Amino acid sequence: MHGLNHQFEAAISQFVDTCVPEPNSEVIHGWGRQILARSSQAAAIRLDECVLGVDLRAQVSQIPQPTLILHGEQDCILPVDSSRWLASRVPNSSLISFAGAGHVPTMTRPAEIANATNQFFERR
Repeated sequence: MHGLNHQFEAAISQFVDTCVPEPNSEVIHGWGRQILARSSQAAAIRLDECVLGVDLRAQVSQIPQPTLILHGEQDCILPVDSSRWLASRVPNSSLISFAGAGHVPTMTRPAEIANATNQFFERR
């Protein structure tokens, strides 16, 4: 929160760099910074405040839909153990983790994500 309050652009840049640790991802870094910079500083702070203290862990076992959980193993924003925990609690869920991927494998591994998603629905 401190970074959002006092060094907004630096906080955005650090967040993007943390989300995308994969090598040769400069284009994705630039795109991420551009997208996040479209938000106002006040809106980013408000969003951060809204999610602080939100804990939905008690409800996840009530999810009835088949659930595909995709996670990058190098995710520094949300450790892969959190998705392992989620997969152990959500009935009828499948976890696929991507070695070497960070927080946004949808951007860095789109073909693998599409393949995993297609396979998940083909099994349904």
